[in-house]
Amino acid sequence: MIDLSTRGLPVYDRKGNHLGVFKSNLDAAINGLKTAAHIAGLLIQKHEIGASAAFARMSDKELEDVLIDQCKAIGLSDRSVQELQASMERLPGT
Repeated sequence: MIDLSTRGLPVYDRKGNHLGVFKSNLDAAINGLKTAAHIAGLLIQKHEIGASAAFARMSDKELEDVLIDQCKAIGLSDRSVQELQASMERLPGT
């Protein structure tokens, strides 16, 4: 369908004679590509949870605390969390 939309369909005159030209439908081709990408799992849906731009208003310490909490919530081992905390402490400006 994407290929057909890009190449286009033949154009006929009122008597049904082919005019030798093809009319493409690029909107249909783009929608087909979007659908194919969605089916293939190439599109990522992002949703903000909580207050809008909440992270932008957080201090570095608050961001680090949220990161650690999220790592624990997804099941990161205690050792991995400790290594992450240690690496954050080595960052300049912290």
